[in-house]
Amino acid sequence: MIDTHNTSLAERVAIVTGGARGIGAAVARILLADGATVVLPVSGNVDNSVFESISEVQVTTSSFSAQYGIGGAVFNQISKSGSNTFHGSAYEYWQNDVLNASNFFPGGNGQPVKPSIRYNEWGGSVGGPIIKNKLFFFFVRDKITNNGSGNQHTSTVPTLAERSGDFSGQPTIYDPTTGGVGGLRTAFAGNVIPANRIDPVALKVLGFYPAPNAGGPNATVNNYVFLSPSVNPNLRYFGRIDYDLTKNNRVTFSITAKNNPGKNFNQWACPINCFSGDIDGYNAQLSDTWTISHWITSYFFAKSFGMNLPVFSARYIKIAPDSNTE
Repeated sequence: MIDTHNTSLAERVAIVTGGARGIGAAVARILLADGATVVLPVSGNVDNSVFESISEVQVTTSSFSAQYGIGGAVFNQISKSGSNTFHGSAYEYWQNDVLNASNFFPGGNGQPVKPSIRYNEWGGSVGGPIIKNKLFFFFVRDKITNNGSGNQHTSTVPTLAERSGDFSGQPTIYDPTTGGVGGLRTAFAGNVIPANRIDPVALKVLGFYPAPNAGGPNATVNNYVFLSPSVNPNLRYFGRIDYDLTKNNRVTFSITAKNNPGKNFNQWACPINCFSGDIDGYNAQLSDTWTISHWITSYFFAKSFGMNLPVFSARYIKIAPDSNTE
């Protein structure tokens, strides 16, 4: 498996199973958190977990139980829980372009280009007893500030002369009020549109376009180079409560919530060609694990994503000989 930082499990790993590499739909359907699926029911995307909340990842690649269905591998993320003693953590992950070299290829203005990176992820966790030997909690807060740069774009914007109506040296512009049906059109003198003929609404729109910054002072095409920002903040929470009904029966409730008010940019700066990428969501789960005997365990869970009112659930019995018995 190949791991990268700050992405969902489905995006982080390249899976090689049965001699084939990929993350196909069959594999994505069996990405689990505490035994329940994390595949979103509408989009089919994988709901990413808070890394600090994960205690272990169980990987099963062949001959797994029929309860998991089909696929090349099963990934089960086991979350952390509280205990009879208080424990916690704090962390910081930082990236900045001051530590990076410039791009080998210069930008449109001939100057070196260094993609902007302003990445900061920090957070902490705390867990412990509410009632010793009975009720426990665990909580994580994770905050990402990601003000980096995306791709470099080359596009065309109105020149300073064109903004004032001067199109000299370009294809002839005719007065739209002349000619009529079958008549001859009259060109604007010098190919310059008089200032009093320019629509005020068009002037307001022109104000949103950036000034040319590439291709020379008289360039009319490919005269703007833009390194689009990548604004992708993310605030995530994870909480878990465990209650021991008996020493063999534990009820667990957990919830993951996120707020990702990102923006998507294209070849121009906002507000010309950008749109909101705001994503909010939560993932809640209730489970009951009852060890009936050393070889029978009953496990029940109910799970809900986002604002989807239907909650899907499953119940199954796992029968397995105890490792200490014949």
